[in-house]
Amino acid sequence: MVFAISLGRGTKMLKAYNQWMKFVREATRPITPPTFATKNEIVLETDAFILRQFSEGNDNNPVLILPPQSGHHSGICDFSREHSLVGTFLNHGVKSVYAIDWKSATYGRAGETLETLITDTDQCVSHIG
Repeated sequence: MVFAISLGRGTKMLKAYNQWMKFVREATRPITPPTFATKNEIVLETDAFILRQFSEGNDNNPVLILPPQSGHHSGICDFSREHSLVGTFLNHGVKSVYAIDWKSATYGRAGETLETLITDTDQCVSHIG
């Protein structure tokens, strides 16, 4: 009877240890930087953003994708082949697709305001033409 109780406690402890080790492996694994699913070229870069072009042709009606700036990487607009706003535009005949890839905030950019973001967006629109 004593042996059975000890065995049960040991099994619970082993299970808890295995769960803890699973957590430690996940928490300490190398983080891979986010990527875009579609081939692209950097056409403009500043301290605040990277402007990416996802097509090689020019179009009279280019599209500029403005992903949300916080909460996740800008690659959300081109997450995978199956989940891609970029791919949707390209597959429907848009020849010139761009996306702003917002950079992480830094102390050097602490004074930025909404006006700064609008100016950054205007800079991208001017670059695209």
